[in-house]
Amino acid sequence: IDGSTVRIPRTFEVEEHFGVWNVNSQNPCPLARISQMFDVLNKITVDAIISPKAIGERELCESHFLKLMPNDLVLLDRGYPAYWLFNLIFSWGGNFCARVQVDKWIPIKKFFRSGKLQKIIHLKAPASSIRKCRDLGLDTVDLKLRLIRIELENGQTEILITSLVDTDKYPAEIFLDLYHHRWPIEEDYKYMKIRIEIDNFTAKSVLSLYHDFHSR
Repeated sequence: IDGSTVRIPRTFEVEEHFGVWNVNSQNPCPLARISQMFDVLNKITVDAIISPKAIGERELCESHFLKLMPNDLVLLDRGYPAYWLFNLIFSWGGNFCARVQVDKWIPIKKFFRSGKLQKIIHLKAPASSIRKCRDLGLDTVDLKLRLIRIELENGQTEILITSLVDTDKYPAEIFLDLYHHRWPIEEDYKYMKIRIEIDNFTAKSVLSLYHDFHSR
């Protein structure tokens, strides 16, 4: 799952519905947020959404989960990790592997400084996720997760967080290639914007803009 933005026609109705970026500048830009759940092995879009920019990527990700099947594995970039999102994936019977910022949570900070290759952690529900979990009907139990260190050839270090905690079935060395499998969705956005020209809308109304997006 990954998101992006697209330019949309400058009409009052469209700007009122989707929102405008750089409001205080001399040339404010009407933009919509888009998101897709993408099958990276078969290279097809499973689900696509266009929405007002005020709706965040995580909330759109939540909507994609209606198409999630038990035992599916979701790959996520570092903008997505949140306790409530991981908890929601578990509730649907899915798994995930996500890149996470090294200063996201205290257990991750400690793991990053430790120099260890991998570690099993029990992630507690932070205050920022408790209300969201209650709204979704989720218990705020500790999540058993696994942290994995990836050393890149350029000298940078990435930290992955995953629900695949079985170290025998899923050895640490497979995760560099696994996470790299999310790259096709980046290529698909490039295809959508350059080849299909998805932001070259013919529509002028909100409803016809939705039609234009989904037909393409």
